[in-house]
Parts: sequence; C-alpha cells; structure tokens
Amino acid sequence: MNIFVSYTLRDGLLNPGLLSGLESLLSEMGTPYIDILHNNSPHPQQYVMKKLNEASLFCACMTPGFLRSEWVRMECATASQLDLPTIALDCGALATNSTRKWLEFSIAPIIVPNALQKSPVEKEISLETPLKLDLKYWK
Repeated sequence: MNIFVSYTLRDGLLNPGLLSGLESLLSEMGTPYIDILHNNSPHPQQYVMKKLNEASLFCACMTPGFLRSEWVRMECATASQLDLPTIALDCGALATNSTRKWLEFSIAPIIVPNALQKSPVEKEISLETPLKLDLKYWK
C-alpha cells in the first residue's frame, strides 16, 4: 500500500527527523512517501503529484499551520477527488509523547471512512489552537 504523507514544516512542530521516525513506523503499514525525504526529482512538484496519484492512503499530519499551507490544501483537495481513505494524525501530540506512542494512539481511532470525508473542514476547525479533529468534518 502506498501512503502519501501530507504535512507542513512552517509551524515548527515537524522536522525531517520526526518525519523520518514517522516513515519508519508507517513502513509497517505500507510504503510511505514523504516529500522532504523522498523527492530528488528535477521536477519536484510534478513528482509530488505523481506520488499522490499513486497513493492508496492519504496521511494528514495535522498541525495548527496545516491548512494554512496552499500546497497542503491542494494535496487534500486532490486526495478528496481521488477518494483516498484518509488518516489524520494530531501532530500536536508530538510535544508530549514519543513518536511510537503518538502513532499507536493516533492511527487506530482515526481511519476515516470515505463517506465522512465530504463536509468542509476549514469552517469546522479552529486554526488558532492545536488541532483535535472531529472526524465527521474531515475532508
């Protein structure tokens, strides 16, 4: 299973080291694609879209700045158009938990059925506080 990982580094919660740890853990489920770790293409944006189109699962690494990123919003919209099953990880939890505990806690309850992915997310989530998703609103 190909797993496309969507994230932003702009709010400082994620970094290449944490994403490398996440890659290791997601590798137990399939083959993750994390742009900063896997993209050496001379056409990086086209390569991102290729990997997204090849994905069978979309993993959203939610941080307060996640939906502020224009690129992330485009990835989310594309994943929605492709009707990809989505998991959303609350990356705010990284500040208090080890990566393994965070991943084990986060993945199990938040695999989002496609039928629940149709409502607008931007209007339902406050971007001013660490994100805790109400899954019925995840797109």
